[in-house]
Amino acid sequence: MFRRGRGLRVDGDFENSHDLILLEGASEVRNNELFDGGFDVRDMTFRHGGDFVGLTQKLHYIKGLGCRGVWISPVFQNGFNSYHQYAQLDFTTLDMRLGTLEELRKLTTTAHDLGMYVIVDVVMNHMANEFYFEGHAESEAPWRFHENRNEREYRLMTRKPENMLYDTPQGKQPYLDFYYDNTWDPNATYNGTLYGQFGEWVDDDGSLGFGTYLASDFHHNGDLIDYFDPWQINYGKIYGVMDDLRLEHARVQQKYIAMTKALIESADVDGYRVDTPMQVPLNFYKVWAPAMRAHAKSLGKERFGIFGEFYVTPARYATMTGRGRDNTMYGQARYIDDISTLKGGIVYPYYWYIFTSMVYNDAQYADGLALAYKEENKMIDIFDPTTGRNEYAMWTFCNNHDNWRMQSMTGKAHFHMCLAVITFWPGVPLHYAGDEQDFDTPGSALDGWSREELSASLAWRAVPTQPGGNPADGDNFDMTKASYRYIARLNGLRDAQLGNSM
Repeated sequence: MFRRGRGLRVDGDFENSHDLILLEGASEVRNNELFDGGFDVRDMTFRHGGDFVGLTQKLHYIKGLGCRGVWISPVFQNGFNSYHQYAQLDFTTLDMRLGTLEELRKLTTTAHDLGMYVIVDVVMNHMANEFYFEGHAESEAPWRFHENRNEREYRLMTRKPENMLYDTPQGKQPYLDFYYDNTWDPNATYNGTLYGQFGEWVDDDGSLGFGTYLASDFHHNGDLIDYFDPWQINYGKIYGVMDDLRLEHARVQQKYIAMTKALIESADVDGYRVDTPMQVPLNFYKVWAPAMRAHAKSLGKERFGIFGEFYVTPARYATMTGRGRDNTMYGQARYIDDISTLKGGIVYPYYWYIFTSMVYNDAQYADGLALAYKEENKMIDIFDPTTGRNEYAMWTFCNNHDNWRMQSMTGKAHFHMCLAVITFWPGVPLHYAGDEQDFDTPGSALDGWSREELSASLAWRAVPTQPGGNPADGDNFDMTKASYRYIARLNGLRDAQLGNSM
């Protein structure tokens, strides 16, 4: 469990000038005990190591790139082979394979001594896959909302037998702190306004029926199938494998607030990268984000960063950036309300324009880049309540852990051009660990194919990408590598020419 710890004063100016690097199992392997298994260096779908101690030892390597911060995978306890760390089982326990609280604290302390920031990925939308919808243990569960035509939302069924469940105040449960309850409330509705992909809003006014399992901390609506349905993207089960939390309810909000406050105080982290924010009701962020900033400030952190994964349309992420705007407010000094939520996020629209122009070698796609920036600035609110200033803090990138590495499809020259674009584009350039060592494994990272680690691993020998094999097959902390020096030089030029003024 987390213990209370003294927060150190580390002010983070996340506007524009800070280069970040994303690390997924990228640190050096340490010979620690693998408490929950899931480790096999021969298999690219298993864990290959990487922990807080190894990352701490390699911070100088990251600093040498010119990066001023690190973004690491979620740190809470995951299951046997949830190597990606996005299927947590317990928000009050660090994953034992990553290390101890003291080791995480040593990581943040060392980073701060080097003038660097540590941003931790947090997942609030969902947990692991401990439930199935009644009647759909192995099949897709069609969407249900309230009770209509004698068909109501699903009862949740546990995947584990009762003797493997936890004893909790709410009886036998698969999770220690979030509980399911199959008690039907025939008059219940969902509170809070929801937003869709086009910035449109909907309210549960009773016109679609009544009734839900309101006492449950989880949604019982079925799988997320239609990403253009505002109800489904907020309440549906992602990929049919992630138990969806009822985050619009104050009871669940307060649990999550307590757990993420504890991580700030115990580990002295400087910011959160929020996973899947587009699947979370906005009223959660209107409560959670101010609570995080206030708690961080009480610990001496005047500027705690909160950034989202904007794998979504600009109209959708406009509702959750700053004070938020829906599609009736663009270009006006109007906002959803006066409460600021996310400061910025990882913007996919820019990525797609750059990626498409490079991969298909067609410059016309790049024309959309400037247009997207111009239109986005009419849509989003960039006011920062901690400074009282407007600050553009979107993250731009060439590669990340959910997409094919660009160089695997088009080669190093285009990739280096992309790096130059993101370095001097407004916002925060984000680098993906391994790019500086010319990693070029093809395939979807959602299948584990491009989450290569920098330490030696046998798995990538099975996927040769160059005449000499796969660059990921070996110990890859070479600070003389041409791409490493290229990124370092770009970051040096950015600092010298732009500083904090961009």
